[in-house]
Amino acid sequence: MILEEIEKVDKERRDRTTCSNLAGIYVEAGLLEKAKLALMKLDENIKPTTPRQAYHSLAKLNDIEGLIKCFNEWESSCSYYDPRLAEVVIGTYLCCDKFKEAKSVFEDANKRSKGPFFKEERDAHTAEKVLNILKPFHRFNANDYQLLLKIYIATGKVAPEMRRRLEEDGIEISCEVE
Repeated sequence: MILEEIEKVDKERRDRTTCSNLAGIYVEAGLLEKAKLALMKLDENIKPTTPRQAYHSLAKLNDIEGLIKCFNEWESSCSYYDPRLAEVVIGTYLCCDKFKEAKSVFEDANKRSKGPFFKEERDAHTAEKVLNILKPFHRFNANDYQLLLKIYIATGKVAPEMRRRLEEDGIEISCEVE
């Protein structure tokens, strides 16, 4: 393995950048087992700079069990809820057609994060995509639409079709939703 050769020549050269770059090269080449080994070497002595980087690495390696284990451990002990970590998990679940699991993480993230889960303009589009994917598995209620409206407000976007959508889903338009 290339990392072992690097260690033989110069242990100082096996840093975070070398390991993560090598893992990326292995992933691109379809050598997922070698990529996992490179990431394990990275984890032995050098932690990724952010948990999100580690989550993206696990997702890219299709290590869903590892990703979920890390997420659950972090979620049970975190002092600050970072919705970006939930976004990685939701995206991974959606890519694996695990819609119910994605919905569960999405709902929990909405409860635990301060303010709307999505805050940027592109996030309104992402929220719409997530809701459209979840729609066959979940009958939306006033709270779901209220959350979506908060996302639109936070992103500065307008939702001209929202009244029609609420009526189609049989949602009563309360003063709060109005």
